[in-house]
Amino acid sequence: MDIYRMDSVPWMDTQLFYHARARSEHSGLFLFSPKSPYVCVGLHQVLEQAVHLAYCKEAQVPLFRREMGGGTVYLDEGCLCCQIVLPRAHPLAQGSHQAFHRRLLQPLLDVYHALGVAATVRPVNVLEVNGRKLADTGVAEIGTSVVFSATLFLNMDKTLLPRLFRAANYTNAAGFADPASQELTSLNREVKELPEKTALFDLLEQHWALLLGPLVPREIDATLRDGAEDVRIRLCSPVWLFRGERRYRLRNMRVRTGIAVRHHLFQSPGGLIQAAVEFDEDLYRIISVFFSGDFFIYPSEALFWLEQALEGVYPEDTLAALKKVYKMLSLETPGISPEDWYKALGFD
Repeated sequence: MDIYRMDSVPWMDTQLFYHARARSEHSGLFLFSPKSPYVCVGLHQVLEQAVHLAYCKEAQVPLFRREMGGGTVYLDEGCLCCQIVLPRAHPLAQGSHQAFHRRLLQPLLDVYHALGVAATVRPVNVLEVNGRKLADTGVAEIGTSVVFSATLFLNMDKTLLPRLFRAANYTNAAGFADPASQELTSLNREVKELPEKTALFDLLEQHWALLLGPLVPREIDATLRDGAEDVRIRLCSPVWLFRGERRYRLRNMRVRTGIAVRHHLFQSPGGLIQAAVEFDEDLYRIISVFFSGDFFIYPSEALFWLEQALEGVYPEDTLAALKKVYKMLSLETPGISPEDWYKALGFD
């Protein structure tokens, strides 16, 4: 497998290269850190729900929406990014996305253990030590590939997060209940002396090779840069960044006589689910639903299937409608059941 190992790269490249590689039908491992800070939001999140847009603009912190679920992450030079791209036919990519995720978490666990950190995995696929979150990880289907991504926190200024993230999102994305909590940690807090990045790269490469096989060092070539430019044009557009924003702007108010919009949220084991429900109070049935949040769902378009299945449905029939979608289609929602979507609708 090709390995692209760089100490520090422009922040946008930490996202563009693996997105481009995933569309090339070739495998690859990327290891690097961003040169400058940015905020990365999940595929299914609504931007204004997730971050303080005014502060990000004032602080000149760029925003990026990845093609992967999960929550909002702040990345800077104190992070180390690991991304693995595998074609869907690759032996390691077989089975459920959850099994793939757990399979690729093991080398990271081994690295932490080698550093003397007693890291463990808790549902859903969170790396932690004594209840404190160590890294952000996720899996996505992008193009013709399956992608595993992990952001290791080497050192972090936690006081910055409440200014960047909105409260409900901050609670779930960072894995703790309030900004003053100590439930988020970084490697420099867990070891006596933080290793140099070169040593960490060596250790990661050593453990990834045990799982992935021989790693062949590569430089970013013209083909990959061209692919990254194609990705940049699409993923760095305002249309992509603010996807879902128009649908979300169903305010918690009466739209017209007999029609109201209700906003609810539910913290499931697999992530925060937020629902905007347009409701006909005269006929007492759903007109439309918009789900958002920091969860994972495979395939990603299945979220629309769930929403469409609820159109015109009476509240008492919603759970049955959700279960029917799960039964008819091969949905995978780690840590989330049909009952969780139902609870997010607020009809209990």
